[in-house]
Amino acid sequence: MAEGQKLNSEHFKIKNMYAKETNTPATIVFYYDTATLLNDVSIRTLFRAKNIKNQEGEAQIEDYGLTNDEKDIFGIYLKSAIYNAFAVVVKMTTGISVDPVFVDSSTSINSTVTPNVSGFRILDNAAYNTNVLFGVDDGVFQYIRYSVLASWYEAVGLDKEAEMWEAKKRIMRNDLITNRLFQLRKPLLN
Repeated sequence: MAEGQKLNSEHFKIKNMYAKETNTPATIVFYYDTATLLNDVSIRTLFRAKNIKNQEGEAQIEDYGLTNDEKDIFGIYLKSAIYNAFAVVVKMTTGISVDPVFVDSSTSINSTVTPNVSGFRILDNAAYNTNVLFGVDDGVFQYIRYSVLASWYEAVGLDKEAEMWEAKKRIMRNDLITNRLFQLRKPLLN
């Protein structure tokens, strides 16, 4: 964020996205705008850094806030988070598609090229309910967010923050497996 720039409601709009693709085999794509992911993590780290003071009482934004200057390291953390989220989700699905994972790239979704997105594809099952997919999508997004934040705070040496976000990531992983993703498996168990 630029010096003096004020936050407004647009900064907090997170658009979780998934799409059911009707190609053969049918797939579900969980995808997120990479710039939106960066902005989401950046706002959280900048707010936290604003509240960390040095001995002179100055905020430690330069030391602990993730900004566009750290976009390269964010990309590394994001790639790891996407692959880890995919590994969690794919365990509870019927299979994987060709080239399932994409990170900050243009990808074709329902024959429309969508630029600068990160996410993955899983095989669809006709019984997958759209209402359940929304919950899975939200869980995947949170899992990715928590993963990146845990990695960031570990890198900048804020171990307690890293532990907190790592714990949130584990909780979300368990929630995805035991609640949200299980709903996707239910039709297959009948």
